[in-house]
Amino acid sequence: MRRIHPFLLAISTLLAACAGDDGPAGPAGPAGPAGPDGEQGPPGTDTAGDPSINAISPPVAYLDRTISVTISGDNTTWTNPTVDFGMGVTVDDVVVASPTALRVTVTIDGTAPVGARDVTVSEGEVSTTYTGAFEVSSPLALSSVVGTPAQGSVLLGRVDLLDLDNPFDTANLGFVVGDSSLGGTSGETPFGFDLNPIFIDVMATAGPADLLVLSGAGMTPTPYRVPEAFTVTARTPTTLTPGTPIAGMVSAPLATEVFELSVPANSQATFTVAGTGTVPMDAAPGIILLPASGAFDDFISFGASGQVSTGANAETFYAVFWDNTGTDAYNYEVDASVIAIVAETEPNDAFGMAQSVASTPAAISGDISVGTDEDWFSVTLAMNEVLTATTGNGATDTCGSNGDIDTFIEIYDTDGTTLIDGNDDISFSNYCSTLSHTATAAGTYYVRVLNSSFCSGCTYDYGLSIQVQ
Repeated sequence: MRRIHPFLLAISTLLAACAGDDGPAGPAGPAGPAGPDGEQGPPGTDTAGDPSINAISPPVAYLDRTISVTISGDNTTWTNPTVDFGMGVTVDDVVVASPTALRVTVTIDGTAPVGARDVTVSEGEVSTTYTGAFEVSSPLALSSVVGTPAQGSVLLGRVDLLDLDNPFDTANLGFVVGDSSLGGTSGETPFGFDLNPIFIDVMATAGPADLLVLSGAGMTPTPYRVPEAFTVTARTPTTLTPGTPIAGMVSAPLATEVFELSVPANSQATFTVAGTGTVPMDAAPGIILLPASGAFDDFISFGASGQVSTGANAETFYAVFWDNTGTDAYNYEVDASVIAIVAETEPNDAFGMAQSVASTPAAISGDISVGTDEDWFSVTLAMNEVLTATTGNGATDTCGSNGDIDTFIEIYDTDGTTLIDGNDDISFSNYCSTLSHTATAAGTYYVRVLNSSFCSGCTYDYGLSIQVQ
């Protein structure tokens, strides 16, 4: 064994005892050369995305329309798919343009629920749904409704077109609400018009009612529907008792109230309405007379008064209160009177053959049997008494603008030859006549009924009311 010299051992011990701390690390040396490539890994596996629908165009369709819809997909492989647009939408045809594109023809029913809906494309066991991607909408926007929808009511409103691909035929345009009568239009343009007026019949079905606009000539006009546009309130007509006025109040613009009266056979009924208390200057209280059908299509007359007559059978009539000026916040009274009808007696074609009216009020059933026929009646008045003569509906013919009656009334002085005054039409929609005269002297005055010059060849039966006050 080698021994260490004691001197060397002492020196190394001394050096070890005298050594300082390590110095800082030196700079990094240059990089070494690249190593060899590693072995190639195993091949990966391709993963395709799930099939989906990414677009539907157009995204909106209107009720009662047939349109073409394009459906685009991602990662789809369509070859013979079925397509479902939900309730009320019928798929008429599906054309596969490519594995990722379909052209679909659909028909939207008029009763289809409106709003957003899902579209589903299915083929084999694969179904793809685009949630809320397609909307069914009304082709119209309804606005500016004035009046309260109820049985036996009249309203105003406006519609504007959303389906600009199908403009209105302004020459052939009409509408109905639910199962009520045909309404009127004004301010027509290809893209909107005023509903003026909207009729809701007395017998209309209560509850939600569609607005259906029909535009175009021929047997298949284009429909435009607003589902549940109105909620029709049910109401029971107020029964009138002749000679007992019923008070009412106009609570809102175009507010209506319905009254009914059962008129005995061979009788004439006169309806009247008037404002009571403080009545605004613009107010025009009126009553719309309707037959037992309660349909505005069967309208009899409109005005501050109106008359109806019955034949061999009793009939029920409706009087609908309506102020067409829209004035409200005032009171009114509706009244009715009923008298038995006396038949006209021929010959009475000149004042010398005039039929005497012995007592008033009187209701007479007259007849214009040929175009040149005229009927004369005589009434005895005291000084300052007021004679009022009014023609009205006959047993079969009516005075409305669509009726057969178009009379002219004249009142003659006591000599039977001096014309005092004449009247043609009660109103623009009532072609019967009414005329009053205050006697300046006691005596017998004459009422002459003949055809209007606008209806010189007409024949019809009519009712005549003569009152003295």
